[in-house]
Amino acid sequence: MNRSQLTQKFVDHGYKSSTSSVYAATLIGFNHGMNIPDDKKWVSKSLVKEVMDKELKPTSKRNILSAMIAFLKLYKTPEGDPVYELLGYQRDVLNKEYIANANKIGIQKKPDAGTMKEGFDNAHEDLNKLGFFKQSGFIAADIVQSRVMELVVFLFYMYPFSDPESNFAPLRNDLCTFHLRVPRETNPSVNTFYPKSGKKPGRLRLVDHKTVDKTGPYDVELPDFVNGMLATFIRRMGVKPGELIFPHLKKTSITQILNKLSRRYIGSSISTQLLRRYYVSMRFSDDKAQREEVAKNMGHNLEVQDKIYTY
Repeated sequence: MNRSQLTQKFVDHGYKSSTSSVYAATLIGFNHGMNIPDDKKWVSKSLVKEVMDKELKPTSKRNILSAMIAFLKLYKTPEGDPVYELLGYQRDVLNKEYIANANKIGIQKKPDAGTMKEGFDNAHEDLNKLGFFKQSGFIAADIVQSRVMELVVFLFYMYPFSDPESNFAPLRNDLCTFHLRVPRETNPSVNTFYPKSGKKPGRLRLVDHKTVDKTGPYDVELPDFVNGMLATFIRRMGVKPGELIFPHLKKTSITQILNKLSRRYIGSSISTQLLRRYYVSMRFSDDKAQREEVAKNMGHNLEVQDKIYTY
């Protein structure tokens, strides 16, 4: 199979076109530009050894192994298959090696967990100074509303780094797509925020997101602080049921806000993608079950997490 044929084979198996293209390019490139046999036996133990023996960066080797795992899945190869198990084992080895190197050169410490927590606390203090959390006395001038919105967005994405025990993970740039729930609506067609009600915790219901074709809609349970902050913002801004919570916010705006406020509060520019990578790396574990739990909280699968988000 040439690159185009291999890409289509991945697409037909259910992979996204962009992922399929990357997998096909990776395998063709590893195979010195030659076509790939339409046969799962092409991926053998000797081929895995060839990957590991090459003088490549750990990330490059890991990407090749991930593409080979995806290739085997095209042929419904069971996880107990010896070659499949070897691929998974070697990829885990590369993950550990990369984490170890990252720790040595300080990748995970720029910024470190303490800096992230301090940045969150300082932003929280500034939002409090604006009277946001008071029952009265809030000044609703446009410039204040703009500052409040930026701080709420920043704190929403930074919260996971303020509470290491929380399972709440940074979302993608989806915050701008959420609507306030409509009472008694149980099957929303849009991303919806359900405020805390009695003993039921607040949650976000994602029905429209980039991985919905594979994962389907899913719920994100909100910590009390995040739920309370969003509920207060809705009350302050007069958001009505069914309306967008952040009507003037776009996905690109979220990146701009995070870049601006992270420079102010953390000293370095960050994005949602970087925050998600920081989150996964800070919670990296040799235990597969723990990594799967993190992947579930992130809204993707373990394969995507190990390939894209793990430092």
